[in-house]
Amino acid sequence: MKSSSDRSAARRYARALLQSGTLEQNEPRVHALNTLSDIWKRETSLQLALLNPSVQEAQKLEVAGDLAQRLLPTDPHFANFVALLTTNKRWAMLELIAEQFKIELDSLKGRLRITVTSALDVPQEEQLELTNKLKSQFGDLASLTWETDTELIGGVVLRSGDRVFDASLAGALKRMETRLRG
Repeated sequence: MKSSSDRSAARRYARALLQSGTLEQNEPRVHALNTLSDIWKRETSLQLALLNPSVQEAQKLEVAGDLAQRLLPTDPHFANFVALLTTNKRWAMLELIAEQFKIELDSLKGRLRITVTSALDVPQEEQLELTNKLKSQFGDLASLTWETDTELIGGVVLRSGDRVFDASLAGALKRMETRLRG
């Protein structure tokens, strides 16, 4: 689990990139950030090269710039952003930055995205019923994503952006433990 300081730093990076472009320029950046994050997770050779202190900074920036150029060749702000990740050694936060970027862009566009995580699979009829209720209140800008996490034991966790409503048994037990420890 990422710390709140990691999320806060990721949000700052995401907002900086978001503010460097228009809504139209930011849409392709979502895909580019996700692709870059996937490459980072998959390519251990890239990780080793960019994290290795014996590799010169100029070489790291060249590799990062090449990646940015391949993903968004006409976006110099994206290239600068990738260079900033390299200089500040923030590649390990890329997945979180990509997630925060999407959240911030959705917020700007008035989209409401809710992730429902439950301990058990929710039957299709119940998913459809809740989705329809949400769309009747918020229109087509609302969407639900369903996930299962058996560690919740029971109940659900709802996430929208950086807001979380935890009605899970695991969450209740953690809160109880915190209160008992004082």
